[in-house]
Amino acid sequence: MRSLLLVLCLAAFAKTFGQSTAKYSRAQADSVVVQFSEALQRYHPFPHRGRGRYQLDSATAVARALLAERPAADSLFVGEVIAAAGPIRAVIGDGHLQLRPVQGKAYQVAQAQHRYELLLRRSGDGALFLGEALTAADSTVLPKGARLLTLESRPIEGLVAEISAFTGVDDHDLRSAREFYPAHYLMTFYQRAYGWHDSLRFTALVDADTAAFTLLPVPVDLARSKPGKVGRRRQMADNIRLDTTRLDGVYRLEVASFSKSQLGKGNAHRRVRTVMKQLHRERATGLVLDLRGNTGGSAALVDHLYGFLAQERYHMLDSMIGYTPRVYGKNVFERVGNYLFGNVRRRGEVWRKPGVTKLRKPKRRAHFDGDLVVLTNEITFSGGSAMAHYVQYYDRGKVVGQTPGGSAERMFAGDLFEIRIGPRKEFRVNMPLWYMDMVGDARGNVRPDVLVPRTRVNQLDGSDAALEAALRLLQAE
Repeated sequence: MRSLLLVLCLAAFAKTFGQSTAKYSRAQADSVVVQFSEALQRYHPFPHRGRGRYQLDSATAVARALLAERPAADSLFVGEVIAAAGPIRAVIGDGHLQLRPVQGKAYQVAQAQHRYELLLRRSGDGALFLGEALTAADSTVLPKGARLLTLESRPIEGLVAEISAFTGVDDHDLRSAREFYPAHYLMTFYQRAYGWHDSLRFTALVDADTAAFTLLPVPVDLARSKPGKVGRRRQMADNIRLDTTRLDGVYRLEVASFSKSQLGKGNAHRRVRTVMKQLHRERATGLVLDLRGNTGGSAALVDHLYGFLAQERYHMLDSMIGYTPRVYGKNVFERVGNYLFGNVRRRGEVWRKPGVTKLRKPKRRAHFDGDLVVLTNEITFSGGSAMAHYVQYYDRGKVVGQTPGGSAERMFAGDLFEIRIGPRKEFRVNMPLWYMDMVGDARGNVRPDVLVPRTRVNQLDGSDAALEAALRLLQAE
């Protein structure tokens, strides 16, 4: 009986921690890259426009050539296999495109029951440092601001770059946006790529001296970690929040997301109307629309908010195009302008989703006509960056902050389609199936009118340089 229990325990341990030691041969890694490319050729909109197929083929050849340069006997971790497909991700420039390992249940349980209390920040020059003081395994306290150098004997900058290939929210391969998530949430992305670890070794620069330390995970009190019930209106108010500023008549409206998954089950459209009516009652003269960290969500909600701010039409959904077939059985009855039985269309046939937006109602009483500034950062993306782009394009206001990850030129979005690839189908590919052209002829990412670099000093002292720049701009106007 004891022998059986020992075998079961060892099996569970291997299943939980096996991802950290799983290796792939060079040939297996090459096969994953090829399968990934083939999936994109069939389903993703990029190869069906212009020279997209040629560019995708060229990027695939580059990725395979880089793999071929490795020694034949070399083996790769899961994270390295994903990074090998990076050139393909770069040429498509689609921040919604994801390639990640399929996490087993045992791994998910282990991660849910432990956490690493490692809060990182990143300065504009790329340096990673502790956002809060950290206690190591030997009770050594590393001060806030200590700069990290290595993780598991690997340079931290190279490691972040490697695991950032498919972290999302960066169109056009914008590095600062691509590396924002893994830099700030390092343990989440590191363990996703390299498996669960029961301890990690770091080196850091403290007072000009290099210190080595070991970090242990902290058990999570599952009973206390479960969030209590939060009312729908309270959750909505927390995510669409209106605050005063140091300037009379100027308000700050923070919209954390346009997605129902974050906003909750409340009525977001009603919340926007309530906020705009309040601005109207207070006779606000200026508004700072804070979209920092807003990675998008509902285009209809973006349209709804934009309608209170400007006269122009919101254009995102005017030209929503799909080119490729869908696998039978996925979302069998889906409205895309027509009902597609079995959700399959002939290869090469173009489907256009008709525009669903309309002009702002002239009698909308709470329309805001005052001065407007939009705040963005690296992970303002998708619908968030689209809002900033329209405000800027129609000269409705100014954009202030860091360059967002979202595009001012195009957007791959709509349905997110998932398939599995790899020797054992252990990699998951999520890709959008629709292509949308943005208004205007801008290229690349949305560019702020006033660029406010991210500095280490501002992040350590808690000051908000971007907000202060926005208020100075409104004060000058």
